[in-house]
Amino acid sequence: ITAYLYGHCHSMSYGIVDDVAYVLSGNGGKADAADASCKEGDWHIGGISGFVRGLIDSDGVKFEYRDSLNNLLYVTEAVKKRNVDHDEFDQGYFFDELR
Repeated sequence: ITAYLYGHCHSMSYGIVDDVAYVLSGNGGKADAADASCKEGDWHIGGISGFVRGLIDSDGVKFEYRDSLNNLLYVTEAVKKRNVDHDEFDQGYFFDELR
């Protein structure tokens, strides 16, 4: 798993736990001050509306945190490379490894 995207808290945050990027974008329609349970991680912001834009390519994904006027607030990358044997992928073995 490269990244886990979620919402609930009405703020935005980014953090890494066990090499997985946790991307919170929960303030599209309502913006609260970031409470203590939503401030975990490397970066967080509350009190403004915004969204996260994910740009995916073969090297990983770049996350752009933007306010409601599309101004860039924070940018970061989550990179996780994995060599996949396509024969195993076609037979479903790859998915067993992820469980």
